[in-house]
Amino acid sequence: RIKIDGVICPPTEISKSKELFDLIVTPGIRLKNDTNDDQKNITTPEKAIESGADYLVREDLSEITLNML
Repeated sequence: RIKIDGVICPPTEISKSKELFDLIVTPGIRLKNDTNDDQKNITTPEKAIESGADYLVREDLSEITLNML
């Protein structure tokens, strides 16, 4: 049996995934004023945190940042 501590999941799946896994990493994080329209499944940092995300992945122009909560 394989033990999985966490998953990378889209914003729409955070709540469901939190029921099954202890660690949730969520990409698709955008600030309210972001105009980057490169993904459909996005959310704000606040909403992701409220839903249970542990780590947020946000793309900033030329670099990708991983924020630990």
